[in-house]
Amino acid sequence: VLASVISIGHLGTVDLAASSLASMTASVSAFSILQGMTSALDTLLPAAWTSSDPTRVGLWTQRMFIVAAVALIPMYLIWFQAESLLLFLRQDPLVAARAGLYLRYLSIGLPGYAGNLIMRK
Repeated sequence: VLASVISIGHLGTVDLAASSLASMTASVSAFSILQGMTSALDTLLPAAWTSSDPTRVGLWTQRMFIVAAVALIPMYLIWFQAESLLLFLRQDPLVAARAGLYLRYLSIGLPGYAGNLIMRK
């Protein structure tokens, strides 16, 4: 996020405001939720690994992939309607439009981010 904010900051203040607003929206509406959901694996996986049936590690991992995939649906809905949501919250129209565009492009990496979180556990 820092690298994109620095590089976008050279484009102008509106673009910098939009990328900062979009990054904050992404953190609140998706990234932190996915991190919280996958932190449940910190409790489940060690117990499954030390149990009599360690194949449960893979089972819990597969289940978390399904839960994350279902959770991505409302996140995508929020991100693709971000411009109208930000306008409802009385943000500058130009900043809201560019923040919405930023979130639409950022949404490409959302499944990969969720998968990375799960596989790191």
